Amino acid sequence: MPVLPLAFLDDPLSAAFAAFLFLCALVFFGSIRRAIVTGKLTKKLFFTGLTACVIPVIIVLVSLFPAPLDLTPEISPTDDILGKYTIAERSITLFEDGTYTAINFNDLNGGTWSNEGWRLTLNGSDFIAARFVKRGDTFFIAPYYDPEFGRLGPTLKKR
Repeated sequence: MPVLPLAFLDDPLSAAFAAFLFLCALVFFGSIRRAIVTGKLTKKLFFTGLTACVIPVIIVLVSLFPAPLDLTPEISPTDDILGKYTIAERSITLFEDGTYTAINFNDLNGGTWSNEGWRLTLNGSDFIAARFVKRGDTFFIAPYYDPEFGRLGPTLKKR
């Protein structure tokens, strides 16, 4: 199993970031190669190579500290909570008429849904304490919350 799955390249921003990292690596290794070939390391060459390393490192460090996960988000009628939420091959789609469909969940095909703030009720499911959670501007559905361990179940991201 690869350390970095290539599925992330489906997202245009992730693909652009991967291309940016590749270009930074080319600049960095080009600077090292030039220093080795010429036998001297000029200030310009040094700072070019250093900048090519520092920028991606800063971006990666910032991405390691994402926006905090809001376990009890305020949901107003204008929030767009309708739509498809997925994780791997599993998905739940919430429709405006109060129905939902589920794909690849054990014995769960669909039914009706309702919410009271961040609390989500999926009628016809055995999800315990299903809830909406939010990170930044993105909504997620956590199908269950384990009160003993305080952990969220498999979290589905809104697409």
